[in-house]
Amino acid sequence: MRFLALAFVIVVLGQPIGPYSGDWTAEFNGTTYLRLTLHDKDGAPQGAMSLCTSLQVDKQGNVDRVTEAPRTLRPMTDVRLIGKVLSFSHDDGGHDVSTFELRLIDPHTAELTVLLSEEERQALAAEGVPPPKAFRLVKSR
Repeated sequence: MRFLALAFVIVVLGQPIGPYSGDWTAEFNGTTYLRLTLHDKDGAPQGAMSLCTSLQVDKQGNVDRVTEAPRTLRPMTDVRLIGKVLSFSHDDGGHDVSTFELRLIDPHTAELTVLLSEEERQALAAEGVPPPKAFRLVKSR
């Protein structure tokens, strides 16, 4: 019974993130618009991220225009590895809290998806803007 309780606590608190650990970046035309760092601390996944202040997508949802991401990263919250998907929330400095999912493509490439609420999707659609496609990240270490 004690083993079952421990297993439950590990699943609830998160699991080590193994291959997700490291520094990740997304670039568009030589501009780094997203920085992400992930690691395990005391057996739980943790991380920090910075995202550019301006990101535009084309009519297909592909990144079309960006600004440089800040060098200072802000902590992620609610970092969890469920199966092969790492999910987390990120506060951009008091304006918005966004939720993301990170999926490995291979050991050095991943895709980061912004999870939009139905309200956010409708607001974008009203402006004729499609939701952004997943951002392609490359592991630098």
